[in-house]
Amino acid sequence: MKQVTTATITVISPNISANTLCQRQFKNPIFVILIAAAIVAGFFAQPDQSISIISMIILSVVLGFYNEYKAEKIVDKLKKSVS
Repeated sequence: MKQVTTATITVISPNISANTLCQRQFKNPIFVILIAAAIVAGFFAQPDQSISIISMIILSVVLGFYNEYKAEKIVDKLKKSVS
């Protein structure tokens, strides 16, 4: 008995804009905590810690955006080559 399976690729939203991808990066609850920590550090006159926290948030968002954007493009190419 042979079993034949077919793979299907489901793309949640085929035309995701860069703005949507960027907004998705900020939905992580850790970012809310880190932003609050940066505000508290700035409030207590420690701008160096506040700046370092904010720079880590920005770096994480940029790297996450790049990674997700690249993955979306790969999925689009794969979907086009399969169909």
